[in-house]
Amino acid sequence: MTSLGAERRERHELSEVCRELSEAMASGLAPAALHQAIVDLARQALDVRGASLILVDPASGQLSREAIAGTPVGSVKGGEVFNLGDGVAGWVAVRRVAAVTDGADPRFAPQLDAGGPLAGALAAVPLMVDGVVGGILEVFEPLGRTEFSGEDQQALAGLAAHASAALKLARTSAACAESQRQVRSSSEALEQRISERTNQLAAAKREWERAFDAVSEPLFWLDDFTIRRANLAVSSLCGLDIRCVVGKSCYELLANRSEPCAECPARGNGQTAEVKLRGRTFQVSSFSIEGHSHFMVYRDVTHARRLEERLLENQKMASVGRLAAGAAHEINNPLGFLRCNLDLLGGVVEEARELTTRLESLRQRVTKGDRAGVLAELGGSELISEQLLADLEEAPQLVSEARTGADRVREIVRALKELSQDSAASRTPEDPWHILERALKRANIPEDRVVKTGLRPLKVQAEPLPLELAFANVLRNALQASDPETPIRISVSQESEWALVTISDQGCGMAPEVRSKAFDPFFTTRGIGGGLGLGLTAAYGTISRHGGTIEVQSEPGCGTDVHIRLPLAA
Repeated sequence: MTSLGAERRERHELSEVCRELSEAMASGLAPAALHQAIVDLARQALDVRGASLILVDPASGQLSREAIAGTPVGSVKGGEVFNLGDGVAGWVAVRRVAAVTDGADPRFAPQLDAGGPLAGALAAVPLMVDGVVGGILEVFEPLGRTEFSGEDQQALAGLAAHASAALKLARTSAACAESQRQVRSSSEALEQRISERTNQLAAAKREWERAFDAVSEPLFWLDDFTIRRANLAVSSLCGLDIRCVVGKSCYELLANRSEPCAECPARGNGQTAEVKLRGRTFQVSSFSIEGHSHFMVYRDVTHARRLEERLLENQKMASVGRLAAGAAHEINNPLGFLRCNLDLLGGVVEEARELTTRLESLRQRVTKGDRAGVLAELGGSELISEQLLADLEEAPQLVSEARTGADRVREIVRALKELSQDSAASRTPEDPWHILERALKRANIPEDRVVKTGLRPLKVQAEPLPLELAFANVLRNALQASDPETPIRISVSQESEWALVTISDQGCGMAPEVRSKAFDPFFTTRGIGGGLGLGLTAAYGTISRHGGTIEVQSEPGCGTDVHIRLPLAA
């Protein structure tokens, strides 16, 4: 009865120890406190001098003592690390079985097992955590006994189950605590970064708004013709508070319309147009952002356009003045010798009139019967002077020169009329070759002097007669600048949306200073009577009016190439 009572008492004490360990686990103790509770309760449950808890590092497999209770024999040093397999604890960890020994066991490691030389018995049991050894629980030197009995070992095994659970809980708590610490650290770092980034974004937004509002030209962001962002210049243009601008349609706010403008650049990407708003002229540029969104830039060009109009008027007046001065100079030369010849012919006519009057007087005297007196007068003086005879001899040449001067003036007037050809003439799709064929005949260029190459057919939108005259002027220049034995080459090709007409000669070519004046009115290298110098000027005006370009490439001694580009007909 005594033995049975003692066994029941021991079981009751073990149950109490396990209950206390469960309460310690449930109380949420820190891992270090829970480790200490395990050894304290083990020492109490098995009635031993001391107990020790040795943990196995899952990563390295090394052993370290985490808690100790009681008064072990010898000194105890904390923080030491041992290799797996060292001492009784290492043997238990490797083999995953319990061990009971005494101080004479060769497996005993004084610094690991019990923390010093062992005077009595030692029992060690593995603590299994998730199928692996997580630690070793050692108890040493039973009080009042020389060795551990079978009941002691059973009690230690029972306690080990609860200690394993406590060890797993400690590890889980430590992992949770570390995770929470990392989460808190990450959260704090993230909050710090968010705060910094928010401040940066706010500062960037303020800087962007200040820069946006500092631009004096109206700028705004359209989303399907609705203003989403605008600067203060838009507010100033509309005369509204900036808060009243955002959300309104651009055509309603700026153009006072009920629907988008047909010519609005926001209908396309990267387009530019000029519009008049509130008495001012704006150059509007549209830049596509995404979908139906566009960034609009309104540049005020009112002053620039007024200056351009004045400059254009000044250039027109200057051109008219230069043309008038050139025409006056060119007409004044033939008019000068024409007037001189007319003055000479006038003197001859006056002398002839005086002679006719004298002859009429003599005739009347003869009629009245005074023949003797008339004969006597005629015999005593010359009837016709030698000067009159000389003047009458030169009269046909004077008349011819006068006619030449008049023809010169008429040619100048005709050329000026050709230069001022009306730009309102109708245009039709024409093949450049057909116009060139007619121009060759107009310029009186023989067929055997021409070499033709290039595409057939092409169509250009042309005023046939003015373009024919322009080609004829260029061909006439090529004919006069080249030798009779060298050909004039004509080619027609296509460059993208242009028809390229090239007229080449192998003549003397032009120096740079001559080439720079090729299109100036009345400029010519042929000398007096060789040409008016209006042919290339008229050609330049006609080609420009057609929306094309004309260029001259020439070097002295290398001939001349004239490139004429005309837009192809749609």
